[in-house]
Amino acid sequence: MFRTGLRPEAQIIALGRRCERNFGLAPHTRYSATCSLSRKSDIKGRAPAMSNTQVVSSLYRRSLKLALDWSVHRYLWRGQALYLRSLFEANRNIKDPRQQRALFRETEDLLEKWKHPDPYRVPTSPGGSKYERNLPPSTLEPPTNTNL
Repeated sequence: MFRTGLRPEAQIIALGRRCERNFGLAPHTRYSATCSLSRKSDIKGRAPAMSNTQVVSSLYRRSLKLALDWSVHRYLWRGQALYLRSLFEANRNIKDPRQQRALFRETEDLLEKWKHPDPYRVPTSPGGSKYERNLPPSTLEPPTNTNL
């Protein structure tokens, strides 16, 4: 991915130039080390890979929503939310990608294991109890002149 024998700053600049040349990025674009990887995945028709921060945020939000599905009262959920936050904070400083992937898989498995059979849905959202209730009447145009 990087040229060998260059300082890290020079490697990122070289990667940025390659991104600019291959994908037509503007010269003022701030280059990142994942620029070419995410753009390649766009070209192949797949969604770009999520960063670790995005994955952790997604897992944290899903964990909170799952805890809310199982909680009867909001004040009980708040204690569970604090506990979940402490679990995520305990693993915050893990930098090894293998350990991170293992934690992501473990968290995904736990979320799947504890999935609620009847999760909470906002009443007006699809699948909610109030979805498509009291729709405005559709406007029908009068029939055209037909010969009977």
